[in-house]
Amino acid sequence: MGQPSPSVKLGDAETFQSSVCVWYTPDMAFFPAPGAAQLSMLGVWGGVIPVVTTYHVTRLGDGAATAWTSEQLALAAQRLAGAWLRFSPSVASKLQHTSIKARDLSSAAGAVAEFAGGPGGSQNVEIEGPFYGPVVKWSTGFGGRSNGRTFLPGASITDVNDMGVLGDGRRATIKTQADLFLADLKEPPDPILVGSPLQLVIVSALPPLGLTQRRILPVVSASVSSRPGVQRRRRV
Repeated sequence: MGQPSPSVKLGDAETFQSSVCVWYTPDMAFFPAPGAAQLSMLGVWGGVIPVVTTYHVTRLGDGAATAWTSEQLALAAQRLAGAWLRFSPSVASKLQHTSIKARDLSSAAGAVAEFAGGPGGSQNVEIEGPFYGPVVKWSTGFGGRSNGRTFLPGASITDVNDMGVLGDGRRATIKTQADLFLADLKEPPDPILVGSPLQLVIVSALPPLGLTQRRILPVVSASVSSRPGVQRRRRV
């Protein structure tokens, strides 16, 4: 067993995991990612199916490489909620987020916070399932696992053609929304986007060889896969 690691415990239930990067579990040894925070959006699809979407962020300015306080984490969670709602309003209307849990990754004893509620509502729609949906790819400019992705839960059957390809119009809309999401995270505070501006990042699953800290890579662009993807379904 490793040291306590930054993870969200949801109980012994099957959960759809929609992660931008590594998902920490209690049996993983902890390696710090100084200045980074993990924000996990806990939600429910259709009132019964748990869905978790995880993002990692750093602060822009404001001592960006320093540890987070609980207050800063709570504000970051609120900012994420506002940006995410504007990122994908069509998905946000179908997925009810119950809370956003935040943890500082600077140390194993990093601060934690929780923002109750979150973006989204409930809506009955004809879908293949919350595990099948468009995939946004987050690029850092490096290859392989240095990049991340986010599944947007629930692809409508009208979103894809007979070959299983996402329509050009739908892809273009999601791409525009993803670009706005990245921009919103970086915007100065406003009535919706509170707290310090944030940079979406990818945190490496393990430290580079010979090092003791995880690598943190800023996301520089977004793209949308031509085909919807299937989220990993796991017990957490």
